[in-house]
Amino acid sequence: MNNLTAPVKRLTLGIDRLNGRKPRRSRTALTNQASEKPQATLTPLKPRLLETERWFGHQCPFMDDYKPLAIGFRRDALLRRPDCISRSSVREYLKIYTSRGKYYRQLVQENAVRINFDGSLASAVTDHQKGIAQQCLDRRTVARN
Repeated sequence: MNNLTAPVKRLTLGIDRLNGRKPRRSRTALTNQASEKPQATLTPLKPRLLETERWFGHQCPFMDDYKPLAIGFRRDALLRRPDCISRSSVREYLKIYTSRGKYYRQLVQENAVRINFDGSLASAVTDHQKGIAQQCLDRRTVARN
């Protein structure tokens, strides 16, 4: 069996539930190679969330770096969203965005600062917030091992 005909398996993440799929127990990754250690990939977003992701990418280019978002960021995004993007898709996209490991790692960095919707600096991440983010990262590490 060559690499192109090797079985393909899906990676299931916690966002499967948000994408309307029933969560699976498998933790194998999507791959086209029959290797012992497949590489992980992210579960694709729903089509309506892809439009929301494009809009956020255009309005807030700093989101590519997973910078900590300001308190009230969702409210500002909801006020500025175009009519073609629903309120629920903004909420759902931000929930997925802020639950990623990269986002938590940005929160626990020293001198981390939150960013407003317009890209200006909002406030520093408090020690309490850093502690909560670190607990989430620790839970992820325990779950993987």
